[in-house]
Amino acid sequence: MPGVARGGYFGGGLVLWGAAPGDSRVTVDGVEIPVLYHGNGLRGVLPSGLVQSIDLAPGAYGAEYGRALGGLVRVTTKELPTEGIHGSIGADFLDAAGMVSAAVGDRVRVAAAARASHFDRLVSAVAPPSVLDVVPIPRYHDYQLKASLALREDEELSAVLLGAGDALTRAQPSSDPANARVESTETSFQRFYLRYTRALPDGTNIVLVPFFGRDRDQRQVSFGGVPQARDTLTWRYGLRASYRAPSTRAVVLTAGVDALASRASLFRQGSLTLPPREGDVYVFGQPPGSDVNADDWSTNIVDVGPFLVAELRLGPFLVTPGLRADLFLVENSRGTPRVGQTPGIGSSHLLPALDPRLSVSVSPVEHVTFSASGGLYHQPPAAEDLGPVFGTPNLELSRAVHASAGASVRLPAGLDVEVTGFFVNLDDLVVRSRLPTPKLAAALTQDGEGESFGMQVLARRQLRNGLYGWIAYTASRSERRYTEDASSRLFDHDQTHVLTATAGYEWRGWTFGIRFRHATGAPRTPVVGSFDDVTIGRFQPIFGAQNGIRLPSFQALDLRVQKTIAVRRVSVVLSLDITNVTNQENPEEIVYNYDFSRKGLLSGLPALAILGARVEL
Repeated sequence: MPGVARGGYFGGGLVLWGAAPGDSRVTVDGVEIPVLYHGNGLRGVLPSGLVQSIDLAPGAYGAEYGRALGGLVRVTTKELPTEGIHGSIGADFLDAAGMVSAAVGDRVRVAAAARASHFDRLVSAVAPPSVLDVVPIPRYHDYQLKASLALREDEELSAVLLGAGDALTRAQPSSDPANARVESTETSFQRFYLRYTRALPDGTNIVLVPFFGRDRDQRQVSFGGVPQARDTLTWRYGLRASYRAPSTRAVVLTAGVDALASRASLFRQGSLTLPPREGDVYVFGQPPGSDVNADDWSTNIVDVGPFLVAELRLGPFLVTPGLRADLFLVENSRGTPRVGQTPGIGSSHLLPALDPRLSVSVSPVEHVTFSASGGLYHQPPAAEDLGPVFGTPNLELSRAVHASAGASVRLPAGLDVEVTGFFVNLDDLVVRSRLPTPKLAAALTQDGEGESFGMQVLARRQLRNGLYGWIAYTASRSERRYTEDASSRLFDHDQTHVLTATAGYEWRGWTFGIRFRHATGAPRTPVVGSFDDVTIGRFQPIFGAQNGIRLPSFQALDLRVQKTIAVRRVSVVLSLDITNVTNQENPEEIVYNYDFSRKGLLSGLPALAILGARVEL
């Protein structure tokens, strides 16, 4: 979709309007989850059979949501069938998946689904081990369970369990084991929530969603024989509630509360600057220096955010003002590093935020709409940044101002065109201290700022006579700097041009699809030399201008052919997907040898034919 930059092959995060992946939010039925896609970007963490809709707001969204400097993706799960038993099971070269749903009596409906990857095992069985070193292949799984109970007419209670996990190992082998470089990551999450909904005859809607969850993020790195480790376990719980009711024929009011609490236990050892954060001058495989330490700490971050939104119909205008008032409680187990047997002294502080939001749209003539949106957004510090050794315990809120304006036109032949310009200003960003020797418990500061701006276009043809398709294009620039700097640098995920064009045709049970993608390569800092660090016995790089070069542009052409065969109540779906038809070598990272005198490229997947079959009942 427009406004979405390519996140890369090695991460399932979303880069929306120039915001870092961790600065945007994904919700399912109002409940936050860490990611929408598995690490390879090829599969979602939810099956399509359980998804009703996906609503993308890359920025300037309403007051119902907060705690993010970037954009928002809202996923709504599908209502389960009210009759019979339905299901599907299928497999292809990447993974195997299945889903089943059943109506139990007149009021109860249940569904279960699961997916597990096996592509890495297939490659290992038919290819030499060196292939996995050149093209790292993520492993992933996910599972879902949903049960719905119809209480009264237009009143329902649902229970949902979501879970997903990813693992990836990236390696740069060497004949000398001391120079081998290996990075392994494992992430997982689970969410359980209840969702109560009721729609009254007068147009009033009530939604109540309490939830509970667990996130795990583990990272093991060995560059140059010095181990690095990070382990984060986070428990999350909260409540989202809203009451929407028409006040008059021209006024609709929505009041609610969005509350979230997270309790994190963290352990980290290794270099102070590894793993790198956005803005660090770094190259993949860079050995750690002598700044090695270890720490474990815990945090408790609680946010209660009541909100109020009004929808005002004023002639051809629809005006939607909103106000969100967050109060964050940030607690930390330690305010200073451990020194001998000195007992830890924690810290606790309250951080208020008041975020006004506004959107206006007008349709002067039929099929033409002009719109503008804007607002203020705040985000609390990440638990990983609050450690007294590797971070700063007394970090406060970061802030963003969003503004956008655009127009949409519906043309003949089912063609819709949308054009939007956007601007995002960021300040109080958490960055690494520039001091050669940072102050005690102040490795990070809030001296970062920046902006993102650009234009996005979406031209979409609705399904007509079997033909459909769309073109999404975004031209943008995202910059960052320290507050005292006169000039800016490129954001680590900046991509000037992102283009996706896709088309499909359906005919007598056949579906033919084609997709072309192009994205400007992400910025990187060049290595212009190296020196022998005798303190650790390893070579260290000498860098040029920060983010002064880019990875080569990403390009891929994908094809799909699908045939559906109906046999009574059963449908058999056969598919062939060919990704990267032209076998384009799309570099995902620059890698160097032990003394940084030679460099190479770590690429994504080559041309890949994926055969699959699915049986649907």
